Amino acid sequence: MPDLPFTPTRATIMNNLHTALDICSVLFNGPLLFLIVVFTKKSFRSYSIILGFMTLADFVLGFAGGFTVARSIPVGYTLVYQFHGTCRSTSAESCINGLAVILHCFSFIYTLLPLAFWYRYLVIKNESRKKLRVFLYCLVLYIPAAVGMVGFAKGTSPPEVIRKILATKKNGSLYPDDPEIAVIMGYEDMTTQYNLALSLWICAPIIPAYMISIYCRFRSLRHLDKDSGMSGRAKKAQRSVLNAVTFQLFTPLLAISQLFEHFWIQYQLPGHSSLFYLEELLFIFVSLSSTLNPIITIFCVTPYRKQVEKLVLGKILGREVETTRIYSEATNSATTAILIDSHIVIDTLSVLFNGTLLYLIIFCTAKSFRSYSVILGCSTFTEFLLALAAGFTLTRVLAVENTLGYQFHGLCRKFSAQICMDAHSVIMHCYSYAQIMLPLSFWYRHRVLTVGPVKPARLAVYCLIAYIPAFLVLVGFASGTSPPEVIYKIIATKKNSSLWPDDPEIAAIIGYEDMTSPYNLVITMWICTPIAPGYVISIFYRCRILRKLHAHSSMSPKTLRAQKNLVKALTLQSVTPLLTMSLSTGFLWMQYRLPGHVHLFFLEEYAFILVALTSMINPCIIIYYVLPYRKRVQRLLFFWKRKNDPKSKIYGETALSHTRDSNLQTTQELF
Repeated sequence: MPDLPFTPTRATIMNNLHTALDICSVLFNGPLLFLIVVFTKKSFRSYSIILGFMTLADFVLGFAGGFTVARSIPVGYTLVYQFHGTCRSTSAESCINGLAVILHCFSFIYTLLPLAFWYRYLVIKNESRKKLRVFLYCLVLYIPAAVGMVGFAKGTSPPEVIRKILATKKNGSLYPDDPEIAVIMGYEDMTTQYNLALSLWICAPIIPAYMISIYCRFRSLRHLDKDSGMSGRAKKAQRSVLNAVTFQLFTPLLAISQLFEHFWIQYQLPGHSSLFYLEELLFIFVSLSSTLNPIITIFCVTPYRKQVEKLVLGKILGREVETTRIYSEATNSATTAILIDSHIVIDTLSVLFNGTLLYLIIFCTAKSFRSYSVILGCSTFTEFLLALAAGFTLTRVLAVENTLGYQFHGLCRKFSAQICMDAHSVIMHCYSYAQIMLPLSFWYRHRVLTVGPVKPARLAVYCLIAYIPAFLVLVGFASGTSPPEVIYKIIATKKNSSLWPDDPEIAAIIGYEDMTSPYNLVITMWICTPIAPGYVISIFYRCRILRKLHAHSSMSPKTLRAQKNLVKALTLQSVTPLLTMSLSTGFLWMQYRLPGHVHLFFLEEYAFILVALTSMINPCIIIYYVLPYRKRVQRLLFFWKRKNDPKSKIYGETALSHTRDSNLQTTQELF
């Protein structure tokens, strides 16, 4: 088995991903529990008991997952758990108890799946059970999970024994043995009778549960196809609920496959040494499963979806949910609600994060860091403006042969289609400017290492010059549109099924009639051509910077680490737009009908959701890697005050190393 070494970057990415999924699990399962308790109709209450138990298990799992944030590490026949959640501030026993809660919730969920399929089969046959009996069924199925929880929590070895084994094995992927970073707990020997029985108790029901579920599903579908007495609407509702349970059958498969791989390595079965195993993924997949399940349920169960539309879609778009019926035949209203809400949430977070970073750059930047903060400020203001415009427009892109159509369902639709297009031009020019600023940032870091820093005024002039191409994008993009009536007529004749109705209360339509005209071809080339050279320049200067840092023997370790951290931040910022660019490339490939375009998959909303997502992630990267900004945020959020800690004096100008870069004279304070 490959031994991937511990690195702070890996720890940060995995911990944040785990925590984010656990928070989403709690946020999604909580509202679903509320919907089940308050908005379930009488005819659905028996099945809602099973649904409620599954949702409650996912809800508790999300809490316990965020409390523990566990890694599962097989070391020989020893099973090690490392916990770096908040449980580490209490005791190792509380961490293992939290993990036992996670495993018993997960076990209970896949035990309930065959019950859910069996009950759907009974309902289709018109043989439903009373609520009390269904409740008792769920309680009986909970007993094995509860026994597994108690057995898992009681059979652990002392932490000292586990540490001693780890010290001899020297597993390089371990976090340092420091309670501030991670708590260690586990089982000394997984081949004992107790641990073998416990492993079988947890894993043995999985395959029978899936076999029963698949069998009941086929019986249900066969009965639906044969039942001529059931109305079409009733059949559609039954299939929808059955689809929800089927999707929930698939969501745990990643975690279950990872669990079987873990045990294969743990018991050193044939071929175990060639398996790839990443310790964090098992419980990340468990959290992912508990996050997806409530979304699937809300999406597929119509009463709950309608309530979400009333509470969310109706209020945000300023209309009653009944208007969704206008376009329910053309595009699924629940999908629309999810995508619109996602767009709004991401844009709102982007505005908040970039606004916070702008405040930090203006008011919390030391003098020694002001030169580079000019570039940082321009990039952040661009992302801030992009998020505002994206939230104002909420754009969908429609490629219909040579015609490029835009549908806007943000607030701009209340004014006019042209105002929507102007705001969309602001998005495009901001995105273009952000791409131009990347090579400029890498060039400046290289300049600092070789020649020295540039004065802030001169750097501001460089940023203004770099803005000129983006400004031309703004003017050209907004000026070349065709009348909305022409675009709508073209799209209507092509019968694009993803189009919303031509109703200003729902969406505004505008675009370009012919993307093959010389004007539109020039605009497209003007936007896209600088991207590849910009990345080439960025990669070139990044390699030069790293080579310079490796050869710089006179630089102190702290200064060296500071420079590497800043280059790492820039590298991450250059990676985040790649998903959007790949999607845009696919879109243009379809638009100009290049070879193989018919095989490409393109979802109209994703392009500008991903643009907003990029602008949301970038300020998080900067705040994380620039220590004064990170410390300031920590003090605001967590009220950390370290009066006697010299590192807390983050705005001082004490020189820590002799270098021509004034930005590095406060290396300890900056990173």
